[in-house]
Amino acid sequence: MTLDELNAQALVVPFVEMEPHLKRGAVILVDPTLDLAEVGLMLAQDDRPAVESLLQQQLLEKASMRDFEAWRRDKRFFRILIVQPFVLAQDFVALSPQDN
Repeated sequence: MTLDELNAQALVVPFVEMEPHLKRGAVILVDPTLDLAEVGLMLAQDDRPAVESLLQQQLLEKASMRDFEAWRRDKRFFRILIVQPFVLAQDFVALSPQDN
């Protein structure tokens, strides 16, 4: 798997499409400073030291139902990448409602 292939697989979805994945504990929030495909490649290649480093830096974190409730309130959109068994997600601000 390459970065180009992973980038091509990324989708933008509304928060509701992540609910089933969230219920099974599979949604990983990726800090917006990171490249989603690069993180996906780390997982696909089972690069544990790199993933552990990101976790320790709190650049990756498991999403919770509390997060989901905030997403529901804000009607958020996310750029996602599925790397079985995980769904990597980054907030997609360009499509999410803006505060007035």
